[in-house]
Amino acid sequence: MNARALANRVLEGEDPKEIFRQFASRASNFFEPGEEICHSTGICHDVLEAMFFDLKQRDPAKYRELMNDEIEAYLQDENAVGDFDPEHFTYEQMPNVMQKYCPPFTYFGTNEGDGCWGCWPYSTMDLSDNVDEGVLALVDHTEQERAYHIRQGDWTGVEAPFALIVADNDEQELWSKTTRRRVWKW
Repeated sequence: MNARALANRVLEGEDPKEIFRQFASRASNFFEPGEEICHSTGICHDVLEAMFFDLKQRDPAKYRELMNDEIEAYLQDENAVGDFDPEHFTYEQMPNVMQKYCPPFTYFGTNEGDGCWGCWPYSTMDLSDNVDEGVLALVDHTEQERAYHIRQGDWTGVEAPFALIVADNDEQELWSKTTRRRVWKW
């Protein structure tokens, strides 16, 4: 679930506890932020093959649902495309499928630094809408006492259901107010 989807679910009145129960029950299927599935070769075939390999391990039922004869033929021989559009499927459809396995406030796609495909945290600049909407509290390295209290489970004065603690070395930790636990660290 991406950040915007989570924000919409919370803002539309869905029970945050239920969202977290769903998240926790699927946690073993989730990527860790920074988890790569493919070093960017720039070759569509390689990227799609890596996505399907990962999906088969992560969610075999979804893999079976998506895999068809055209895709299988393409993965065996990249020249066997027929009516199949590998670029559209790889770069437009599959990232949306893989996004479902990313924890809140992360995205599935390429890393800005090296082009590797995987799950990456949004930059703090990209999260400003979530902060404005009250879904996320940003706690930077100058707020060490506030970060300490959140880590200890004391969310006094924090209205948002999530807090992103950003250290002075740019290390990030996402914390959940509902569970009082760290969701991820990167």
